[in-house]
Amino acid sequence: MRRYFFRLFCGLIVILSLASITFGWAVNRSQVLTSLTWRILQEWHYSPRGLDDQFSQDTFALYLESLDPDKRFFTKADLEKLQEYEQAIDDEIQEGSSRLVELSSSLLSKRIQEVQAMAGEILAEPFDYFSDEDLEIDAKKRDYTNDTGELRELWRKMLKYQTILTYLDLAATGEEEVGRANLEVIDKEKEAQAREKVAKNLRSILERLLEDSREEAFHRYLNAVTKSFDPHTTYLTPEKKEDFDIEMRGTLEGIGALLQEEGEYIKIVEIIPGGAAWRQGELKPGDLILQVAQGEGEEAVDLYNMRVTEAVRYIRGKKGTEVRLTVKKPDGQIVTIPIIRDIVVLEESYARQALLSPARTGEETAKRFGYIYLPSFYRDFADLDGRSAAMDLRKILEQINGEEVDGVILDLRNNGGGSLDDALKIAGFFIHSGPLLQAKGREKTNAFWDSEKGVIYNGPLLVLVNSFTASGAEILAAALQDYDRAVIAGNRTFGKGSIQTILDLDHFLPLDLRGLKPLGSMKLTIQQFYRVTGEPIQYHGVVPDITLPDPYGYIEAGERTLKHTLPEERLASLNYSKWETPADLRMVQTKSSRRVAVNKSFQQINEYVEKVNKERLETRQSLHLAKIHRQQQKRKNELKQFEEAQASVEIFLEVSTLTGDNALPEEKLREWYDQIRKDVIIGEAVQILEDLLAASY
Repeated sequence: MRRYFFRLFCGLIVILSLASITFGWAVNRSQVLTSLTWRILQEWHYSPRGLDDQFSQDTFALYLESLDPDKRFFTKADLEKLQEYEQAIDDEIQEGSSRLVELSSSLLSKRIQEVQAMAGEILAEPFDYFSDEDLEIDAKKRDYTNDTGELRELWRKMLKYQTILTYLDLAATGEEEVGRANLEVIDKEKEAQAREKVAKNLRSILERLLEDSREEAFHRYLNAVTKSFDPHTTYLTPEKKEDFDIEMRGTLEGIGALLQEEGEYIKIVEIIPGGAAWRQGELKPGDLILQVAQGEGEEAVDLYNMRVTEAVRYIRGKKGTEVRLTVKKPDGQIVTIPIIRDIVVLEESYARQALLSPARTGEETAKRFGYIYLPSFYRDFADLDGRSAAMDLRKILEQINGEEVDGVILDLRNNGGGSLDDALKIAGFFIHSGPLLQAKGREKTNAFWDSEKGVIYNGPLLVLVNSFTASGAEILAAALQDYDRAVIAGNRTFGKGSIQTILDLDHFLPLDLRGLKPLGSMKLTIQQFYRVTGEPIQYHGVVPDITLPDPYGYIEAGERTLKHTLPEERLASLNYSKWETPADLRMVQTKSSRRVAVNKSFQQINEYVEKVNKERLETRQSLHLAKIHRQQQKRKNELKQFEEAQASVEIFLEVSTLTGDNALPEEKLREWYDQIRKDVIIGEAVQILEDLLAASY
């Protein structure tokens, strides 16, 4: 792999150095990025494709969808102009041109400005709130409008719908919802307030869309190129690469505050305990950040109407540097707060552990189970000695062994993957030895083996998964299932059976083009992975041994819902030895199935998911005030009943801290323990473990 990468590296530098000769154009940043991206895709992507008309059509469709996903700006006339490039993107890449990006940016900007004018006129007067008309809210079922007249009508309906929702919210009085009388006579003052609020929000949205630079449109175009190969190959701007790194390592350099947009301002939502802002003491939740300066005497940057993603670029910075925030306090006082930046540790992104005991009366000795929540396979790739998921799991399992628990629950729900190395190491903590994974690249297939010496934990093990368990988490769950080492419970996983690597594009620049830095990075699919049995995870995911009702069953998720996914394949099985004490699954499955069938909470989950799925099929939205109110009340009552029913769940679990530091602040730790006590799926997992103990251990 290293030799292949070196060959690619040298070849790309030569290509870029000769780019102007090869293609006949003067080198600029966009052209270098396009050429570099295409060459990397051709040389190193797992499944390269040709530079042809089919590639152009696929890329065009992805690009168009990224520009106007809801079909609320472009008309069919615009589409006809853009379609001149539908089969010409391959030619543009060879020529080093970007006429499609230029044209689409110009057309979109023009339409946004027209919508600004339309919206101002539409919202200047009250709507007819009692006319019986409707709006198709599913853009997939809508065509592009024929002309600006139809575009105006589409926006009239969308704005009417938003105004009605806002009016109903404003008209709700005290503890009582909108009464029947309020639906027959419009409150003129609240109606005007509703239109003004909708207009204000829309102005902010449209102004920001207009601010989107030509460069940002080009980035969308570049991602359309990469995603035509597969949905997980993406271009990362330098800013998005920074966010990716923060997510992977669980730390950042900044002040330690959670921010959100509040109208035109940036609002402090939470101060992270132990962080720089927490230690300084003056910044509080509810403060609005008006300006940011990089130290005393430096010019301040106004954050008014700025995206939060852009604002954090000014607030984050190197450890030890000063940032000065001018904030407006809830009482109206305006103060400037100096804060020295530091390392912010995002403890909630790390593994957590607890001790669970069924609290049942009449039992002499209650069982004790270790519970481990693993949100991702995090790792700081820039620090070989830095914190990692495998390192934390090893410590937690050693703590669990010291507690002499009767079993362990490893919760991989919503774990989207991360470091492959950590996923494989953690799998090795539970088995003696053997292969864990097969990975097929363009040139050959490799087997990844357990590199850990011995078994850290050898007791009963249950793994929880759901439809958002993906990638590395699927590798871990599949390996433990294939070895009969664990019982997998929950729902079919995401089905992402591919492996990506991150390439820093700056490394490929020759000396004479170093002025173009930073170019960003590419997340590139280089392999597909398979179970030790040779079965694919791609599309199929991991099917649990015990299926449980899914609270998120109404959300479309999984590889099968994405475009341009890699095809599934099968490989030959590897030789491996299964765990010596497999569970009697049939008995355990039967008992769980019987409990789930009579469990009121699980019944409510199934009923709620069924209702939501049924409502999602009804995409024609009435624009009659009373009908919308009835619809909103029905949904609100159903959600309230569901949430209250789930909140009243008592699964009779005692939750306590394992020996060792859980790292979460005390208040958040209590909240997390309360969530565990109310989680009916964790409650069923405990009972499954008890069944396993009775059946096999």
